[in-house]
Amino acid sequence: MATRQITVTLPEEIIEAGKEAVRNGQAKSFSAWLAARAAIQSDDELLAMIEEERAHFEATATAEDRANLERFQRDMDAAVAISARRKRARERAE
Repeated sequence: MATRQITVTLPEEIIEAGKEAVRNGQAKSFSAWLAARAAIQSDDELLAMIEEERAHFEATATAEDRANLERFQRDMDAAVAISARRKRARERAE
């Protein structure tokens, strides 16, 4: 992944929290701490969006929609199981 250095202005409390995390050994660098915080924020936003979509589906789904979702979930579970078996087989072969 390509990276480049940028300059940003952050609130003092964020800067201090990052510096404290580095001092306490919770992060290797301020940049690493900040990136982790951004990822957590992104995950929280994604989970909130998924929950909103799930609630909408629950409120509006027809019986056919639910049956299609169940079928899709079974297909996905089967695909994950196949993938896991293939991965284990590759690992044993190495």
